[in-house]
Amino acid sequence: MTGHFEISVAFGDSAGEEVDPVFQNSPAGNIRQEDIDEWNTPPSTLSDAEIDAICK
Repeated sequence: MTGHFEISVAFGDSAGEEVDPVFQNSPAGNIRQEDIDEWNTPPSTLSDAEIDAICK
């Protein structure tokens, strides 16, 4: 049995108002750049108090 599959995924390369079709109906479409920056903050830059607050 042979099948032919075409998969195309488009990711926007601009941070503008353009809505990525992959994410437009997904909760991921609502992620803000500020959140991403916060998530990507290396743990070494957080104080012990901040780490404790996050882990509670």
